[in-house]
Amino acid sequence: MKRKWSQLDGAGEELGGADVYLNVETEDLISNGRSSLDRLHPWADPQNSVNRVLEHIKSGDDINDVFLDDSINKKFVGFYNDITEECGPEDKQHSWAVLEKPENVIMYGPYYPNYNNGQHSEDLIIKQTQELLESEDVSEDWNVYLFTLNSPCLARTIEPCMLNLMRKAFEWYTHHGVRTSIGYRKCWGFKGTKENVFKDVSYAQFELLFGSHDYENYLNRIKKSPGNNLVPLCEMMFLTIKRWLSQENRNFKFHLDNTTPQRGRKTYFKKVCVISASGLQDESEVLTQEITTMLEAVHPSVLDEKECLQEYLEKGKAFALDYSFNPEICDTDCTKLRLSFEQCWGDMVQDKYADLLRERLIENFNRGVVQLFIKDATALTKDYIQIGQIKFPDQA
Repeated sequence: MKRKWSQLDGAGEELGGADVYLNVETEDLISNGRSSLDRLHPWADPQNSVNRVLEHIKSGDDINDVFLDDSINKKFVGFYNDITEECGPEDKQHSWAVLEKPENVIMYGPYYPNYNNGQHSEDLIIKQTQELLESEDVSEDWNVYLFTLNSPCLARTIEPCMLNLMRKAFEWYTHHGVRTSIGYRKCWGFKGTKENVFKDVSYAQFELLFGSHDYENYLNRIKKSPGNNLVPLCEMMFLTIKRWLSQENRNFKFHLDNTTPQRGRKTYFKKVCVISASGLQDESEVLTQEITTMLEAVHPSVLDEKECLQEYLEKGKAFALDYSFNPEICDTDCTKLRLSFEQCWGDMVQDKYADLLRERLIENFNRGVVQLFIKDATALTKDYIQIGQIKFPDQA
């Protein structure tokens, strides 16, 4: 006996209110599927999920990329090459999809987000896929391949893209028998590059943390730090950073010129005037001009080179000591300027180094978020959806 099936939440309107009849076995599948999707909803609570990811790291488990199966990966690479050949390469967030039939394929996109009205690129892909499936007599051997540059988001004022896609893939499977594969290039996690989990970890925090052999030692060093105005990180955060930023991972070279725009450098070196102004005998106009000249002079000699933190600090100090000041500035004021320049230079280099460390932490964190979500999702939804990072030939 067949029963009339009540539509999934919101699906009746999207499907034009069509009556759908399913047997008892399929109704059980729908009931179990709904239950599985409900078990993924805690991921919509970022705070709870952040703690879970940090606990995962604390346990010592590795953070790894989750790649698609080889056969599906091969499909995505082929479609990606076709789209790129047709539309050109694109490094900004976008999405496209392919509806694969036995006799042909329908490719649609790329679509781009419109953040002014809160629309993500995945929203457009979902809408277009829904319309295509509604407009055709769908066969169970059809497949949907959905590409998004960044993995679908897990934090949003409305339902996150990742959870929305899981729900829609379930609907497409139960209504049409269509299976969905989602491939991405980069792990986005909750907020991508705007992730703020590590925003309060300053250079001073990194320095104390790296010099501590355990959490208790770190707390003691915090108490004894000059000014004692640092708020200790929690133990979970301490262990996460210690694990991810080993000696090898934090002793790297970088282009300071690429990470510190000219406008940003001027902001740092304005402090030289403030620091040096007290007690200087020369006119402020001469002082200001000299600071500008110093900043212009330091660019070709130091900023273009790729160095590690300590090398940059030493080069900045050497530059200040060797710099020839305007003869109108007396020796006493020159000494103050050298010391002020060295201090501001150090602040700039250390801040940019800390920025790069936070970027590395965020990248690892986002990978951990996506890895754990896919692990949960695969256990519950493997019958109708596969999610993973695409491995391109240049990554092999």
